[in-house]
Amino acid sequence: SAMVATVLLLPTWAAAAVLGLLWIAGAWEWASFVSGHSIPPAVYAAVFVGLMLAAGPLFDARGAGLVASVAVVWWLLASISLWASPWQIPATLVAASEPVALLPSWFLLAYIHGSVPQGPELTLSLFLIVWAADVGAYFFGRLFGRVKLAPHISAGKTWEGAIGGLAA
Repeated sequence: SAMVATVLLLPTWAAAAVLGLLWIAGAWEWASFVSGHSIPPAVYAAVFVGLMLAAGPLFDARGAGLVASVAVVWWLLASISLWASPWQIPATLVAASEPVALLPSWFLLAYIHGSVPQGPELTLSLFLIVWAADVGAYFFGRLFGRVKLAPHISAGKTWEGAIGGLAA
């Protein structure tokens, strides 16, 4: 597939650029999450590109550790907040969350690709894990899904799908 070739065959700068295009598309799509907000998708994408460029000086072990720490704290706080007290999230907060939700994954995949032994293979392994979990969750959820996981957060997710994703 094109993604496998991108990760395994391209030098890190080119793989990061290709992955960056996919993440920019994700930033563009993020705009659809912000219903009724006046920020056009092109602005989301442009801000994300600016943040990607600004992240360049962080491409060392210390910077990667900082980015990973920020991402872990963000996802823990966001998860705890949603589980403990589901509420309608203001569009401004959803808009502001975009870089913290998207940038670390792109940054860390690019960093791993170029900075560790077998970086391209490890990067591909991370993609394979995510793909397997998505496919497993989808099929287990469709076949066996009965018990809703968190209906106030995502109505279609089931415990059976989550277990299938973990198993896959």
